[in-house]
Amino acid sequence: MFADAEPDISGSSPTFDALGLSEHVLRAIMEIGYKKPLQVQVECFAPAKAGRNLVVQSRTGSGKTAAFVLPILHRIDYSNSSPQVVVVVPTRELALQVHGEFERLGRYTGLKSVCIYGGTGFGEQFNRLMAGVHVIVGTPGRLLDHYRRGNFRTDQVHAIVLDEADEMLNMGFKEDIDVILADTPDAIQRILFSATLSAGILELTDR
Repeated sequence: MFADAEPDISGSSPTFDALGLSEHVLRAIMEIGYKKPLQVQVECFAPAKAGRNLVVQSRTGSGKTAAFVLPILHRIDYSNSSPQVVVVVPTRELALQVHGEFERLGRYTGLKSVCIYGGTGFGEQFNRLMAGVHVIVGTPGRLLDHYRRGNFRTDQVHAIVLDEADEMLNMGFKEDIDVILADTPDAIQRILFSATLSAGILELTDR
């Protein structure tokens, strides 16, 4: 478990080179213009890349999205177009933001990803899923809609991320999250990000 992360602005803070990123991811970072990793990114990278379960208390704006995107990009088998990672977020806006970060940081890896959320038609989302994807980013309700229709399988999913988990509980998604977790393999990596560690979050992490 890692506490709320602030940017490390000291002169001795690690560089992205020092994290051990692949050349493809490092190339994308250099083009984006990120200078140095933030504290939450440094602390999460090695354990997340190693497949450990993580609970991270980190508020919006702390660099938390790249903190899970960077290690996850190093755990994907790009020769296998089955879903391997599912990222669950509370809102359409955050889904688009997280998906955009995967696309930007994974642009040279061969990553195939899809963003699925409610309030729009199934057609394009269904076509993307059928074409084969490595990462699915979506809101709880729409993720379950696609899953229950058989539009994707979870038998090869090896990591699930719950981003802004406290917001999902506050918005009434607890039952949806329970179903999603229950229908993924027991041995998968679980990463949870939350701005607060409420009683509901602690109960979720205990399970």
